[in-house]
Amino acid sequence: MDVNNIELGYLKVPTEKLKMVDKIVELRKGRPTFVDGEKDWEVIWELFVLWYTEYPEHYEEFQKSIQILRNNLKRSDAIAKEGESMIQHQLEVPEMFHRMIKICYPDQQWDRKFVKELSRRIPVLKVADKI
Repeated sequence: MDVNNIELGYLKVPTEKLKMVDKIVELRKGRPTFVDGEKDWEVIWELFVLWYTEYPEHYEEFQKSIQILRNNLKRSDAIAKEGESMIQHQLEVPEMFHRMIKICYPDQQWDRKFVKELSRRIPVLKVADKI
């Protein structure tokens, strides 16, 4: 048996990936369906690490798109005028990472408090210098 891969049916899954997923599942046990404390933020971090390590090409593309977005906004506060309104683009969350969060925390509201804390804990997601 290959210790670096475990065969699940027809699918060979790298042991490290299984360990990461097992850690997330263990951290999630007994937790609410929304982020409510340090343990939940640890889950969010582990989800980010899983996304980053499993999809490095997506991460590189994400970094490029964030830089383009920042350059296009031309303001450190990431405020852009849309019609008569001023909109602050605070955070950019990759679709896959967003789905991972929604699966673990289906009732999480993406309100200002959550977005601010997410950007504080994972600063590479920030578009604006100040939120």
